[in-house]
Amino acid sequence: MAVSTNNHAGATPTPSQTTTINNVAFTVYSLTQDTSTALYYRPNSSLPATAQVSFRKFARSRSYTYSGAPEFTLYSKVMRTNSAGTEEAQYIAVAHCTLPMTATRVLFILAPAADGSIAPLTITAIYDSITAFPRNTLCFYNATGSPLAGNLGSTPLSLNAGASAPISMIDTSGQETPIVLTLKHGDRVITVLHNNWRFYPNNRTLIILLPPKGPDSYRIQAFRLSEYLGDDTAEDTGQSRWG
Repeated sequence: MAVSTNNHAGATPTPSQTTTINNVAFTVYSLTQDTSTALYYRPNSSLPATAQVSFRKFARSRSYTYSGAPEFTLYSKVMRTNSAGTEEAQYIAVAHCTLPMTATRVLFILAPAADGSIAPLTITAIYDSITAFPRNTLCFYNATGSPLAGNLGSTPLSLNAGASAPISMIDTSGQETPIVLTLKHGDRVITVLHNNWRFYPNNRTLIILLPPKGPDSYRIQAFRLSEYLGDDTAEDTGQSRWG
């Protein structure tokens, strides 16, 4: 389900005159603790104009659109004094990823990069069309750093890093569904998550799995981002309807 992940930073990408994508709708969710830091992107990569991306602490951002080169870049902004003595904005690339030509709607998940990385952030781009991530399904995004196994109701789970394939929830809509995840640690199998969650019809849900809060705990953190898609006759317009 994931499109790509990249964390190289550097100069502003130079768009190809023959390789461009048009009107990709995207939302953003940040796994960093500080969602108040402003980031920017170029709505059209061939033009210098920038737009700010605003984050929500417990939900995806509003929808934005992007056209241009497949290399999508996020920037931080710093104000510096130029030779004339006036302040001007400079944009520094902090992360980018490469979008496929077929992308029409994606969810970008931002995370801190590993120590020693060139850029401070990584971006994982996940296909987010209703075809790729349908109503009445659930996806996991495993950011714990370890492979996990377990069960979602009677469905066995094997979760590697990143986004899982969508799992149908149509038979359990409206019912409490147990989620049990385990971690293999040497010869031991440790339960790291045991919850009962209820999933409702005509929603799609992303469950984000994060490492334990404390160094001595095996209990991982889990929270969910749900989107109501309306009745099942609604068409995928490519526009975000995230709450």
